[in-house]
Amino acid sequence: MYELSEEDIERIDKDLEKRGIVTPDLRAGLLDHICCILEQEIKSGENLEMHYEKILKRFYKKELKEIETETQLTITYKNYYAMKKTMLVSGIFSAIGFVTGGILKYFFLPGAAFSLIIGFSAFALLFLPLLILLKIRQKTEGQNNLLLMISLVASSPAVIGVLFKIMHWPFANMLMIIGFLVFTFLYIPINFYHGYKKRENRMIVTINTILFIGVAGVLFSLVNLRPSRTYNTGIMLADSLLRNNLVLSNKFTDKDKIADDQLKQAINEFKQLSAALILKIQLAEGDGKNPVSLTDLSVNNNFASVDLILFDNKNGQQKTNAEKIRLA
Repeated sequence: MYELSEEDIERIDKDLEKRGIVTPDLRAGLLDHICCILEQEIKSGENLEMHYEKILKRFYKKELKEIETETQLTITYKNYYAMKKTMLVSGIFSAIGFVTGGILKYFFLPGAAFSLIIGFSAFALLFLPLLILLKIRQKTEGQNNLLLMISLVASSPAVIGVLFKIMHWPFANMLMIIGFLVFTFLYIPINFYHGYKKRENRMIVTINTILFIGVAGVLFSLVNLRPSRTYNTGIMLADSLLRNNLVLSNKFTDKDKIADDQLKQAINEFKQLSAALILKIQLAEGDGKNPVSLTDLSVNNNFASVDLILFDNKNGQQKTNAEKIRLA
């Protein structure tokens, strides 16, 4: 069995320190472990340096300093791995929520709102904060912690604002405007200034800044997203038509005042057609069996079923339901 000399042990100890193992207890334990392996595996007359380099490669993937970094993270941040695992799980839930909610929303299927709420909430309140917090704690070279904090302040309200916009909840525009202002007037200028100082990074920083401005423009467009004038005009005309028909219907509710049997029959047909169409729309917006209430029908609705039932005319000859109401 080979026996290391005091000079060999001291030389290995200094080499470990030179390679980044500066924690005394960690270096002492690693030194003892490496010396034991050397004494067991090396044979008399063999090159000590060569065996030392081979054994050292067993303890790291890229460089020996990885052990020191992991040790410091474990000592300083006891919950580091729990936070990292939580971040990954929340990221997976976010992705599933985005995809599932988007598909269900597109096909008007139940569960869309729940999936979107889970996805956006997990992304904005768990994944993004934990990601930025872990980045700050890693303290990589050239890292700007101020930019990381600003990105969190900008992204979380913006993501929540998009969720509120999709769900038609109040304060959506306010949240998105906060994210837009912080991102546009704080993050983009500071990031550009911080990166442009290094000559080798100027092209990448310029391209990133252009992309960031594009993202800010899209976010601002979402804040100001409103229905078109044609859509608003159509809603106003439909509302006016409905009000006029209701007024007309109320005038002839007393059958004794109606002298013309033909007019009486027309009004009854109009009432029956209107009631049938409203029920049809309620069923289309519900599950097909149980109609939704009129209150639920008017809230958070894109009126796709209303447009289809009232105005759809596929063969070009048959009158639409809206025309039937007007003629009645």
